[in-house]
Amino acid sequence: MENSEIKNSGVLLKPAINHALIISAALIILTLVMYLTDNMQSRTGSWVSYAILIGGIVYALINYRNETLGGYISYGRVVGYSVVLGLFIGIVTGAFTFILYGIISPELVEEARLEAERRLYRSNPDIDYDMAQGILKMQYWMVKPYVLFMVSILGGAFQGLIIGLISGIFVKKKDPNAFDV
Repeated sequence: MENSEIKNSGVLLKPAINHALIISAALIILTLVMYLTDNMQSRTGSWVSYAILIGGIVYALINYRNETLGGYISYGRVVGYSVVLGLFIGIVTGAFTFILYGIISPELVEEARLEAERRLYRSNPDIDYDMAQGILKMQYWMVKPYVLFMVSILGGAFQGLIIGLISGIFVKKKDPNAFDV
């Protein structure tokens, strides 16, 4: 009996890149809409981007299972594919973020810094000045374009891992003809 996962084990990068580009395009379009409507700090936009990311990865996993692997996929392969997707999505969206914050609109860095300061003082109005300055110094460092790029790559892989671990429970489908060890 031939296991469809073993037969197709080398087929990973092409569908992962294709799925990641589609998901990244949706996230970039959302970011551009937020940028053009002057809503870059919108929490609603953040929630919509998470919905796009989660929905896109789950769809990609189901598509990968059904179209590439013949309808069957193990839990481990779901998690692995999801991490690869997250990594590629992080690279593409990180590069876009670097270009947006570093080249197209560097003033977004200052806007992000001011919003971080507002949120800090709103959530902790009695915070000690020195403690606030320490927190803000770290937050200011985090919104530099090259840091955003690196965080996007690592964060994408991590988000892919978390999404894969959870969605794998529902997406996995065992091949009844597979040999169990």
